[in-house]
Amino acid sequence: MDLTKEELSWIYWGLQAQRAYHCTPDIPYGVVLWEPWKQTFLNKVIYEQSTMSCTNMRTKLINALKAHANGEIQKHLANVEVYLTNPAGIGEHSDITEAIGCELDKIARYHDQIEVLNNYVVKKDA
Repeated sequence: MDLTKEELSWIYWGLQAQRAYHCTPDIPYGVVLWEPWKQTFLNKVIYEQSTMSCTNMRTKLINALKAHANGEIQKHLANVEVYLTNPAGIGEHSDITEAIGCELDKIARYHDQIEVLNNYVVKKDA
């Protein structure tokens, strides 16, 4: 089904209302509110809703992982820029090249995380 979450919700509640009233005694003779095909359709709607929410959660988690990695990359790039533009101002690091190397290692770590997500996790969806 190619329906939005809202459309699925409307269909779901409409079918639930029909199913709830199908056994009430006030229904005129001959009126059929609930038929077996409606149960099959309701099951399909429930399945679509569950897969939609799982897919949505999966996408949110992947996006959060990428955003975190990108934020860490930006933080460590800023540190590299500080080391490059003002190396004398960093008193605790006597070996500036080693400090820059450590920052680059951290950047590479988060860059690799993004690459793995893109090549193995997100690509799997396509």
